[in-house]
Amino acid sequence: MAERRVPDLRRRRAFREPQRRFVIVCEGQNTEPAYFRALRDHLGDVNIDIQLIPAAGVPMTIAERAVELLSAGKRERRS
Repeated sequence: MAERRVPDLRRRRAFREPQRRFVIVCEGQNTEPAYFRALRDHLGDVNIDIQLIPAAGVPMTIAERAVELLSAGKRERRS
């Protein structure tokens, strides 16, 4: 007699690419990234991508780094 196969009832992993991408450039090295990691964990499996850039420096350096990342992302999308 043939053995009966039991169907796998586990849920599939997400396979869609994130629709929104958030890049957060933080001044601090510990506290701010911890807040945003907690937010990412709280949101769970939503269709967004949160990327953290910790310890970017003083406010002017943070702004320059954010602009640099934005223009790099635009160049990536064009290619």
